[in-house]
Amino acid sequence: MNRSSVVINPSNESEMKHILSDEKNKQIWTEYTNIITTFFRKCDVKNTSINFNIIKRNLSIQQECENAIHEMVKKYDEHYLVYYVLGSFYGEMGNYNVANACYKICVSKFPLPDAFLNMAIIQYNCWKNDIAKDILNDCLKHNPNELRALTFLGALCYVEKDYFGAIKINEMCIQQNPDTISPSMKNIFNNIGFSYSAIGKCKKALSYFDKGLNMDCDAHNDVEKIDLQLLQNKLINYDYLYDHQENVFLEFLKVNKILHTINICDKHLNKNKSKINIGYVSPDLRHHVCAFFINTILKFYDRNIFNVYCYANVAIEDDMSEKFKKYDGIKWFNIYEMSQLDICDLIRSHDIDVLIDLAGHTNGNSLNVFSKKPAPIQITYLGYPNTTGLTSMDYRITDRYADPQTTQQKFTETLIYMPRCFICYSINPIDLVPVIPTKHHFITFGVFNKMNKHNKYAFKTWFEIIKNVPNSVLLIKRDTKIDYDIKIKTLKKIGFKDEQLKIIDHISDSISYKKLYNDIDICLDTFPYSGTTTSCDGFLMSTPIITLGIPNRHVSNVTSSLLINMGFPELVTHTMDDYISVAIKLANDSDKIMYYKKNIRNQFIDLMNEQKFAKEFDSLLYNTFINHNGD
Repeated sequence: MNRSSVVINPSNESEMKHILSDEKNKQIWTEYTNIITTFFRKCDVKNTSINFNIIKRNLSIQQECENAIHEMVKKYDEHYLVYYVLGSFYGEMGNYNVANACYKICVSKFPLPDAFLNMAIIQYNCWKNDIAKDILNDCLKHNPNELRALTFLGALCYVEKDYFGAIKINEMCIQQNPDTISPSMKNIFNNIGFSYSAIGKCKKALSYFDKGLNMDCDAHNDVEKIDLQLLQNKLINYDYLYDHQENVFLEFLKVNKILHTINICDKHLNKNKSKINIGYVSPDLRHHVCAFFINTILKFYDRNIFNVYCYANVAIEDDMSEKFKKYDGIKWFNIYEMSQLDICDLIRSHDIDVLIDLAGHTNGNSLNVFSKKPAPIQITYLGYPNTTGLTSMDYRITDRYADPQTTQQKFTETLIYMPRCFICYSINPIDLVPVIPTKHHFITFGVFNKMNKHNKYAFKTWFEIIKNVPNSVLLIKRDTKIDYDIKIKTLKKIGFKDEQLKIIDHISDSISYKKLYNDIDICLDTFPYSGTTTSCDGFLMSTPIITLGIPNRHVSNVTSSLLINMGFPELVTHTMDDYISVAIKLANDSDKIMYYKKNIRNQFIDLMNEQKFAKEFDSLLYNTFINHNGD
């Protein structure tokens, strides 16, 4: 899934109670559990809870365990549940083809929902969504009210950006099971909430996240995981709301209760060591927008001062991952299949001094690791525009324009400041598309930000601009056709005419996307959630962007920081009326537009000087290490 999003339910014992009520099934399940427990203990580890990765790493014990489960097939005369547990074992060992074959035998003997579900998960993880859908529909033919299969179908709609389809399926689950209280039902509320958030209906999303969080049910471990996902999605959602929300900071602090946060690290900080050990933890050490900002700090760090360790929570490493791994001195560890305890032990074994989170509450984050304080200094940076809420997180990297020292926004972390902009966007000269400054016969305003950043306040503001600039057009790049059609109706209700709107679909080709900026005179930033990568793309194409910097909200001030640091503070506004006024004034000054078209790119490239940024970043880390007074 993309960035803290919908949840897919794997099978689990709590969901199989009806199956295990059969005496033979219970006997098979108990024997399987005993086999796994026995061979896990043979691995001679301290863990009290079962961790399949430990068995997976011990090939001889893995083989013994496999043989013991195969004996069960004979013992129970090829009973369907034995094939299910065999498939489950192979799945845990990463042998998905054999696991899939076992599940197929299982469902041929008995239509066990959990076997269908796990087969669908295997196909989904292989990017075969259509096959996953077919499997889930087969499951529903035999089990029409199976919540997890319905939820999974809704999740697939979400992945394919059919957000209204996702909402429809999940709402149907609630209607069919109005009195059901279970982890699956909590997931349904979560998935509806995130689907509403994706189309910009943030207040409605909050109500569903709260419904999920307020549902009490058993299955302690499963519920904690789901509640964490619900809470994180709720926290992410707050940044999209224009209206101020009371007591938001208290919501952030709730993460400590779910994660059982520990605030003290048992490692002593040695400030006299020859090199400082830095650890970066991220799910985005791959092809992802965050990777373009991570690149600089990995490529240009000072090898004389730091040792750098990368902990990649990445399911499938790609060419971007390989690029990072090849940088001189980088020590790379993939933690995707590791438990929280194992990751913490790994970090401690590397004697990490400064551990840096690059994800915040976004999807694939490892805040559960940071909650256990495996390093004496813990910093959050880059991937998330708000506090983590963790009391074990020491610092947060920002700059004085994104977060002025007078900010009233609350953080559990102490803010530490870069001297200029807090981010650096890696620019490949080969990918530079020529900027063609042209005086157009009419003004085209552009909005390229994601659709969930669009809201009624922005729409009304954009309409006032278009209304007061004769013959102007608003060009909007939409993510999906179906869902944005609803927003187009809203735009027209506000007063937009067909000739004032130009809607284009998502452009996957990077070159064509950047060339489009040559047709744009002025970009209009979204608010309260301003652009980051989109703004960088616009500046790289020398396009002026008018932004609304809202006080005390980091999420509203990233584009502001970029503009001020480039030397264009006049494009930063602080009220909607000011935003409208600046846009209209600029639209009527073709010479000023041409000035920006000729100068913004050079100023942006100068600001994004990677080596200069890396020195400033390294200096900040070094000074933070030296001045840290933690116990």
